Amino acid sequence: YRIYNEMVDADEASQLQFLRRYQEVQIPIDCLWMDAGWYPCDGVWGKTGTWKVDPERFPRGFRPISDLAASQGVEVLVWFEPERVTPGSWLADHHASWLLGDAEVPHGRMLNLGDPEAQRWLTDYIDTFMKQQGIDHYRQDFNFDPLGHWRANDADDRLGITEIRHVIGYLQYFDELLRRDPNRLIDTCASGGQRCDIDTLQRAVPLWRSDYVFDPVGMQCITYGLSSWIPYHGTGTVAHEPDGYYGSGKAPVDPYVFWSNAFSSINCGLDIRDRETDYEELRRLFGQWRHLAPNFLGDFYPLTPYSQENWMVWQFDRPEVGRGMVQAFRRVEGIYESVRLQLRNLDAQAQYRLEFTESGDTRVMSGKELMRSGLVMESPDVPGVVVVGYETGK
Repeated sequence: YRIYNEMVDADEASQLQFLRRYQEVQIPIDCLWMDAGWYPCDGVWGKTGTWKVDPERFPRGFRPISDLAASQGVEVLVWFEPERVTPGSWLADHHASWLLGDAEVPHGRMLNLGDPEAQRWLTDYIDTFMKQQGIDHYRQDFNFDPLGHWRANDADDRLGITEIRHVIGYLQYFDELLRRDPNRLIDTCASGGQRCDIDTLQRAVPLWRSDYVFDPVGMQCITYGLSSWIPYHGTGTVAHEPDGYYGSGKAPVDPYVFWSNAFSSINCGLDIRDRETDYEELRRLFGQWRHLAPNFLGDFYPLTPYSQENWMVWQFDRPEVGRGMVQAFRRVEGIYESVRLQLRNLDAQAQYRLEFTESGDTRVMSGKELMRSGLVMESPDVPGVVVVGYETGK
């Protein structure tokens, strides 16, 4: 979706083209993600509060897109930011009594989900919209500071009550969306991972964990830190270094960049129209990721200290099925060609079959050996990546 200035410059033809191109290049996707800017917004995606499909760019709504996606076995996710209501939008003009804040503030007022009437309207409207348009999954963003809106609405002897009621209403809204369609999934964004509280994560997952994206070392560091706390999160991946991606677009596909940006969920930041991209290499990498991705839900073990240089290595282990993986990244500053690290929490008596994704090499080692002597990971490339999947055959 990033190819079209979020969705500001997208239209029906472009979305249909992308769906067909992914089939053509044989990179199967699970979900088409349509982000901010699909509604009438005068070219500025932040003009929120009119939740209707832009009739000029999508004269038949989303149905032609969602129907084609369904025929390909692809689901559809659509972005909303219902709590922010900007001047001149439908909500601002028709339901001002539901809004908190100053009507003259350019970045918008706040839809008060602590108001039962506003919450009911939003729930009914979004649920109906998604079903009519054939939308499977719901993405909620949140891009402004609510505290001033809440406090301005509190009485002196009831400080905090507006916030409490709003948060309760927000969680009830999610609960009702899920009750009405148990197959519906919710993606929480909030400017990239800023609503990862326990209550939200009981109902939603952050498919876009940070607005800081694509930089390999930065993404490795986020995965290292976040995985100790959140079992499922996602980011975007690109075929090669961001400079090449946003520049000529002709740089070769780079496994180091791909795996640095890969986690449980991958948003494809690829311009699928580019016919010079090495799609054979992308098919290989995405195939490896699909095989290994379930391991991201396993127990997380950092195997090196947190660092922005040298090597960073971690392990994901699923003891219940005898499978897991190790990811090792040699940074530009990494002066050592190899590292030997002891793996964690394996069955000492079991034999593990290891497969190195880049070289294709396989070997068998005992759990005892892997935990005591350790696993050697070698990368002559700088920067370089070593990804090792393992299993016991349970």
